[in-house]
Amino acid sequence: MPQQRDQAITIARGLGIILVVLGHCYDPFSWYPIYSYHMAFFFLLSGFVFNPAHRADARGYALRRARRLLVPYFLYNLLFAGLTWAAAAGLGLWTDIAPFSLRALVSEPLTTGHQFPLYNGGWFLVTLFFVQLAALPLPRLLGSDAPARLLGATGLLALACVLTAQIFDLSPVASQLGKVGFGLFFYVCGSAARSWPGFDALFTARGLGASVLCAVLLACLGATVDYNLSTMSFHGNALLVFVTSLNGSYLALFLARQLAKSVRPGSLLLLLGENTVPIMCLHLLCFFMLNLVLIPASGTDPALLGNTLFCVNAPRLFPLYAAAGLFGPIGLTRAIAALQAKIRRRPDRCSGPLADQGAPQ
Repeated sequence: MPQQRDQAITIARGLGIILVVLGHCYDPFSWYPIYSYHMAFFFLLSGFVFNPAHRADARGYALRRARRLLVPYFLYNLLFAGLTWAAAAGLGLWTDIAPFSLRALVSEPLTTGHQFPLYNGGWFLVTLFFVQLAALPLPRLLGSDAPARLLGATGLLALACVLTAQIFDLSPVASQLGKVGFGLFFYVCGSAARSWPGFDALFTARGLGASVLCAVLLACLGATVDYNLSTMSFHGNALLVFVTSLNGSYLALFLARQLAKSVRPGSLLLLLGENTVPIMCLHLLCFFMLNLVLIPASGTDPALLGNTLFCVNAPRLFPLYAAAGLFGPIGLTRAIAALQAKIRRRPDRCSGPLADQGAPQ
């Protein structure tokens, strides 16, 4: 049973990253927009696997999370700095960006995460890191680790962040704080769900029916539920943001749990779930590489290459973009790993049958 639960979480991450890639090329579920829940879903999944015992060694935990999230993030950031410079020099794109500036390499990564157009999807890693740090002292700050108190406090904080973003034009730092406050609530939701004895009982045919009915009612009533967390852009009723986020997360997790009952090791969903970081960081690059071929071939305006979210004939070709965005990053990272392994295995030039015979006399 624990193994099946772990597989369900990996599959859920796989479903989540599919939603991220689809959201950036074409949303086939426009009646219940992907952008109404998919990032909240990732925060919830991260909270679900959080072990409260980490609070006993907060410093060690923070260092491990930094190695897991920030180190790859900033390595990718350097990669995209070089690619931005090359695109500016060779294609005349993004000439207004100084890719090797302190702002692009240090400041913006820690705030907006949108320093390079091809790297817009990576903002989540930094925000997740801050959310995980913020979750560590919560019980001490609130004087209790009771789930109800944690959920109540972080829920009010998240609502305040949404309302503030709707009223004010936030600065980059305020925007990052708002994303952390919003994500913290769903992170706590995931953590509370893991320890709640009645959690598994939610995933029944009746629960699924109620969730689908909720989604259908929202769609039929024309509720405005599409929000963009990366820019703290929320439209419509602030409370609906939480309804759609929790309901969409439930539906995705329900599907993941069902798939975990029959999935085999090495399945595509498990592969995707195990590679969410490279996909998050590299899928827009794969879109761009695909556009380098499709835009000239289709006679589309070459200026659209500068728009990393533009897709040629997206309603028809979105499966091609989705496949490129999902499997392109896996192929790139595996090719790099294979090259590194080959270099490590290459024998030293001084080694060989004559190496131990000493210098000629």
